[in-house]
Formats: sequence, C-alpha cells, structure tokens
Amino acid sequence: MRKVLVGAMLVLVACWTVATAATFTDTDTAKYHGKTGLKKLTAVIDANFANVESGASTSVPWYDVPMPEVPGTHYTYMEDFFSAGYIANAADTNTAGLTILKGGKFSEAADQAAWLVSVTDGDSDEGETIKVADDVAGGELQITCNDKADDAVQCQLNGEAFAVTATKDLWYETKIKIEDVSEDTVFVGLTPADTDPLGSLGNDFIGFYVDQSTNMTFQMAKNGAIVTNTPTVVIADDTAVTLGFYADGSTGNVYVYANGALVKTYTSTTNLPNDEVLSPQMAILTTDTGGDALKVDYLKIIAER
Repeated sequence: MRKVLVGAMLVLVACWTVATAATFTDTDTAKYHGKTGLKKLTAVIDANFANVESGASTSVPWYDVPMPEVPGTHYTYMEDFFSAGYIANAADTNTAGLTILKGGKFSEAADQAAWLVSVTDGDSDEGETIKVADDVAGGELQITCNDKADDAVQCQLNGEAFAVTATKDLWYETKIKIEDVSEDTVFVGLTPADTDPLGSLGNDFIGFYVDQSTNMTFQMAKNGAIVTNTPTVVIADDTAVTLGFYADGSTGNVYVYANGALVKTYTSTTNLPNDEVLSPQMAILTTDTGGDALKVDYLKIIAER
C-alpha cells in the first residue's frame, strides 16, 4: 500500500512540474513581431523570427502563425476542396436553389452558395465546369473554362471578411496548377467584390497573376497605385506551385513566398490595400479552345482580429 501511495505522489509531482513548465498566459511576451500574446514555444522559433525580419529566412510563411484555436485572437479560412458542386447558368433563383439542395458551393447567383461564379462564355452553351478531381489525394478543385477563345471562370468567396490593415497580421497561402501557362491568364489572391478581376484587377488587390507566360508575378495595389518591383515565380504547364504572402501589421512589411522560399520583402505600405476589406478570388481566362483548367489543391488564410 505504501509503495502505491508513494508512486501516486510521484506521478502527481511530475504532472505538476510539467504543467508549471508549460503554463502560458496572455501576459507572457511573445516575439510575434513586437506584440504581446502567447509565450514563444522554443528558442528555435525565436531565432526564425529574427531570420524573417532580416530577410534571411527561406522557410514557409506559417512557422510563426499563432494557433488559430486560441479564442478571439485570429480568424481562419481553410478550404481543402474535398467537395465542390456547381450548376452552370444558375443565375435564376430556382436553379440556384437546386445548387444548394445538391450541396453545391458554387453558384452564379449572388449569395446563393459559398462562392459566387462569374462566367464568360463565347457561345453560351454553359460548358464550363467546377468540380473536385477524381483520384487526387488531399482533394483538388478543377475550374475549367468552356471551349471558346477568351472564355473565363471567376470564383470569389461571398462576403468581404479579410482585412490587410496597418495594425493586423494576415497570412495567405494556396497551391495551384495551371493547365497551359502559355494560353491561360490566372489570378489568385484577395480583392474587394469583383466579378471581372481578369478584365481589370481594379484599384485594390493583393495576390499572384500570370498572363499567358511562364513567369507568374506577385501583385498588389492600393487606390490604383500598383507595386512596380514585382518578384517573378517560374511556372510550367500543369505543375504544382505553392504561393503565399505574409502581411506584417506591426511593421507594414509584406513577405512573398513561392514553393516555401522567401522571394521578396516589401517594406512600404504604399501599395498595400489596407483600407479595404477583401475576399479570396480564383480566376482563369484561356485563349485555348480546348477549355483549360485552374486546379487548386487548397486555400488557407489566417488573419488577426
């Protein structure tokens, strides 16, 4: 009996020691770019902060993302595209309702599904499709244009919920493939409500853009002032590329990433659209009459409240 009691006391002491060592409070100082918040977990993470702030880091932009599970501090949008659901020409209420009944996420009628779809169709036969691919691990959304030159499909999440402000952090990352880079124009990123981003990106936006080229560029603009010294990401037909950016609200810096490597750091807020509330956009226009596709593996956005 004495051995059992002694053993139980040792277990309690060990648990108390671990709990004490791992206690974090809001008063602990974290090196989240000068903010207070959750205590930093390790010295290695602390060193990584210094690397990114100096521009020396080539790690992915998520290493210093606070846990989104912490209530009230951040909001998160994560879409792995395990399901889609889209009925073409759903501009009337009845058809849009059918999209919802079938579990669809995409509708040409505003606010009738999660994503608003805007279509350019040269012969109006509604041949464009939005579906989840078969036999792709992790899920892959395929947004496919119709069969005329300059046909386009543009998808934007309904509502404008993401702010790139002067005081709040925001992380964005997506992984995509473009079927034919020499014939397709693509934009992925954040814009205000816009049903024709490829016709004109507008005055305020932030994201990645390619116009029938193997060179994709990071673009951002505020009130029509577009950033000029854009980094280039080399892409290829139907080849996955991971794209991301981190907008540091405390410094105004924007860090741009491609395939996990830091490719550009902006240290000015002149072109950062921090006076708008934005929404994710995925858009493709093709000059190919075969109906090319933008393929999206996932989309993830975390923003500070």
